[in-house]
Amino acid sequence: LALRGDALVGAGRAREAIAELERARELLTALYDARGAELGIVESNLGAAYSALDEPERASVHQGRALALLEAAYGPEHPDLAFPLLAIAQALGARGRHDEALPSLRRAAALAPPQARPFAQARLAAGLVAVGRIDEGLDTFARARAGLGEVDIDPVLVGDVEESFANALWSAQRTTEARAAAMRAHEAFVDADQPARAEAIARWLAQHPEAASITRSPPAPSRTPPRR
Repeated sequence: LALRGDALVGAGRAREAIAELERARELLTALYDARGAELGIVESNLGAAYSALDEPERASVHQGRALALLEAAYGPEHPDLAFPLLAIAQALGARGRHDEALPSLRRAAALAPPQARPFAQARLAAGLVAVGRIDEGLDTFARARAGLGEVDIDPVLVGDVEESFANALWSAQRTTEARAAAMRAHEAFVDADQPARAEAIARWLAQHPEAASITRSPPAPSRTPPRR
C-alpha cells in the first residue's frame, strides 16, 4: 500500500495516493504503535500528496509528523531528514512565512544526500532572496549550480535550480545572466520531456526581455521537493 501510494503521488494521482497512504498508515500504526521510520516515510508521502493538491497546511502537518518519526528512528543528522524539512519550509513559504522557513532550509541543505543537495541549496537560496538577502542568496545559488556537475541528477531538478536562479538574478537586475539561466532551465525541461515546464520557461523569457528595467521579478513557482 505504501509503495503504491508513493507511485500514485509520482504519477500525479494525489487523491488516489492519499487513500492508499492513509490505509498504509493505519496498518503501520497497528503494527508499530505509531513509531518507526516506515511510518515516517508514509507521513512524508502524505505530505507530498497534499502539497500536490495545493493544501500546504495539511501538508505541513504530515511533514512535521514525518520529521519527528524519522528523527527518532535515525537521529538528528540523517540525510533522509532533508526531505520533510524542505517540505515544511515550502509550506511556510507558501503562507509568506519566509523568515520562519529559513532554519529548516539551512538544515535541509546541510543534511541532504549528494543527489538532492543542489536542489536543497537552491531552495535555501530562494528563501534567502525572498527575505531580501539577495547577495547571500546568489552565492548559495552558485554553490547549488556547481553541485549539479558533481552528481548524476534528474534533469527536472536541474531545471528547477536554473529556474529559481533566473528569478533571483532578475531580482538583482542581472538580466543577461537571468536569461541565460532561464535558457538552461528550458533546455533541462526539454531534455526531461517536460513540455509544460519548458513552455512556462519560454513564456518567462518572452515576458523578461534583456533590456527591461525592473526592481524585482515575480516569485518563482513553488516546487515540491523530491520524494524519497
